Amino acid sequence: MRFDKTIELIINEEVEDGQGGREQLEKVIFTLNANIEELSVVETFKIYGVATTDTIKARVLGNIKENIDKIRYNNNFYKIISKRIVKNKTVFLLEVIEDGI
Repeated sequence: MRFDKTIELIINEEVEDGQGGREQLEKVIFTLNANIEELSVVETFKIYGVATTDTIKARVLGNIKENIDKIRYNNNFYKIISKRIVKNKTVFLLEVIEDGI
């Protein structure tokens, strides 16, 4: 299994803007090497019971315990459908976030 792709784990952080308000910022907390597997709609439905398009499975080494809001891969943002820890790896099932969301 090759961990030859790069993903960025992103959290949303609220920061005070200095005028009494708050502003949402995206903060990259980790840049990790990952093994990426693209899943077809049929595979996704059989395995997870969810049929979506543009679904990928990302495996990274280590136990990621932080709450991640989204992941960037290949200049696309993905939301996390599920997260599992298998032995010494964390496995994310990801769905692409459309432009308007």
